[in-house]
Amino acid sequence: MNGPSSYSFNAFRCLGGVYVFGGDSLFATGTYIDTLGGAASTGCDSIVTLNLLVSSPTYRFDTVAICSPATYAFNGQLLNASGLYLDTVSGNAPGVCDTIVNLILRVNNPSTSTITAQICANGSYLFNGRILRTAGTYTDTLTNAANCDSIVTLNLSIGALATASVSITICAPNSYAFDGRSLTATGVYIDTISGSSGACDTIVTLNLTVNQPSATTLNETICSPTTYSFNGQTLSTSGTYTATLTNAAGCDSVITLNLTVNQPSATTINQTICSPTTYSFDGQLLSVTGIYRDTLTNAAGCDSVITLNLSVGQHNDSILNLSICDPDSFLFNNLYLSVSGTYLDTLTNITGCDSVVTLVLTVNRYLPSDTTVSDTICAPHPGQIGGYSFKNRLLTITGTYQDTFVNVFGCDSVTSVTGSAPVNSSGGSTPAISLASGYGDTQNPYASKTANYVLASPNGSSGVPTFRALVAADVPTLNQNTTGTAASIASGAANQLLYQSGASTTTFATAPTVSGTYLKWNGSAFAWDTPAGTGDVVGPASATDNAITRFDTTTGKLIQNSLVTIDDTGVITAPAEQ
Repeated sequence: MNGPSSYSFNAFRCLGGVYVFGGDSLFATGTYIDTLGGAASTGCDSIVTLNLLVSSPTYRFDTVAICSPATYAFNGQLLNASGLYLDTVSGNAPGVCDTIVNLILRVNNPSTSTITAQICANGSYLFNGRILRTAGTYTDTLTNAANCDSIVTLNLSIGALATASVSITICAPNSYAFDGRSLTATGVYIDTISGSSGACDTIVTLNLTVNQPSATTLNETICSPTTYSFNGQTLSTSGTYTATLTNAAGCDSVITLNLTVNQPSATTINQTICSPTTYSFDGQLLSVTGIYRDTLTNAAGCDSVITLNLSVGQHNDSILNLSICDPDSFLFNNLYLSVSGTYLDTLTNITGCDSVVTLVLTVNRYLPSDTTVSDTICAPHPGQIGGYSFKNRLLTITGTYQDTFVNVFGCDSVTSVTGSAPVNSSGGSTPAISLASGYGDTQNPYASKTANYVLASPNGSSGVPTFRALVAADVPTLNQNTTGTAASIASGAANQLLYQSGASTTTFATAPTVSGTYLKWNGSAFAWDTPAGTGDVVGPASATDNAITRFDTTTGKLIQNSLVTIDDTGVITAPAEQ
């Protein structure tokens, strides 16, 4: 198995140049990697690493002064004028970039001066280190302030001469008039003032100093609305301003001010928190609604005013005391509750904070409140109206009847009345049965009887009914149709329910596999059905706004209970307990 090959190399480029590698144009120093396709012989890739060095050119500044009419050779030219000249010298070795030469050339002029001097007899004249006592013309070459030749010619005469020396300072580019000339360079200048009335000439020596003006640049930054005082002005706008003052040499001093005026910034933060949470701002932990400000420094170095609009929302808790009757349930926190207890749910109120609702649920299960009354009446004589008054009805047929009231706990109380067949006496008259007004009364003839006792005629004979034990003859025999025989019932499959579907027909109904399914009469036959889901909500014709719903296990539906409401802030209102 062949592995990929790798190799690296170093490359050099000068700033401004480009190096092409792996199809990319590279301009910056760095390490670059390229993967080349494998050769046919090995089939493996080649990983090439380039170490690229990008170097800047070298800058050199040369200042040269020459004296006219001399020239200066530079970049293949003979220069004879003052100025700034540029030349690029190529690097003479690998990894060496060009050198950019900046030549500042100053071409100074030689100076000439003529001195006419007169000495008095027996006097002497000192010229260029020589003592002259003879009239004549003498020449000397000196060096002036510009480092160029200063050719001084002395015309010496013999007479009664005098000398004077004057020191003068001026500022360039001003000139000084001396001996008929306008002098602009520092130096020593001589003039001879002819004597009068036979007196010797006066030789005046001028010591001239030419000072230079100065220039200064100031870069200043301020923040609005602060101002900057400059040359008697109050500045508040970015710009370049100049002023001319006097330097220590007594010459102009030009001050250039580059003024930058930055602006402050302002930021507004709208923040909402819930108590007891705090908000950290300007080194404080805030917990009260209000407007707070802090001043920082922005990127421009100016004030950054932060305004915080803080809103502190409050939690609100509510307690709901609710009673329901078994087997009803109550929908709370997405749960159908059917067990007494205390339940919690956390909602969000209009301020965005928690609203804790505590439900104290009482499920009343007072089954002993159901009452069963067994009674026997006598059939009325022909032409008479009689019966047992129950639920606003007059009962005349043996059977079990029910009525539902509300007990002291607010739950349904079912009262059942079971009546036996009317009994006639042997003489055809209806025996009178006296019942006590209260079924718990000691006079109640039912109170002392045990289970399975009936009030009926003697077994197998007629006569006055008495209390006696239940016998087999008292239980009627049920007639079965042909499809309801034991054989046909045994033929049914597992998990089937047999019901009477017609006058002489029975039908098997197969139980479904879905839990919670019940058998429902659809008007023509029994069919399996499931309770309505939570989306099936029923309520009064005029629904109460914000009413809480409850689940009815009998109908399998959600029923709106208009007595318990919850408003948009999470506050629950329930009726007072009775």
